Amino acid sequence: MARTVYVVVSKDAINDRKSRERYVVYDGVRIFKIGKLTELKNVDEVFMDAIYPSIYAEVLELLRSGVKVYVLKDRRILEKYKKEMVGEDG
Repeated sequence: MARTVYVVVSKDAINDRKSRERYVVYDGVRIFKIGKLTELKNVDEVFMDAIYPSIYAEVLELLRSGVKVYVLKDRRILEKYKKEMVGEDG
């Protein structure tokens, strides 16, 4: 079975700030933060709330390694995780 994760992009990633925790990830069991998308290991599918020009290189690297990347049209799936981990305005 494919391992799927859901990723919420933080404002630090959008604004291209160098932050240790640019993404909030939910893997179906736990919620955790990562600094780069390439830190995701043994993942087959990534569902993201948004893709911005500042993270294109990381997304491209995932695609080149065979990971399927999807952008959610309806982001409500991730809203409760975003509120818990990033905050209301995050």
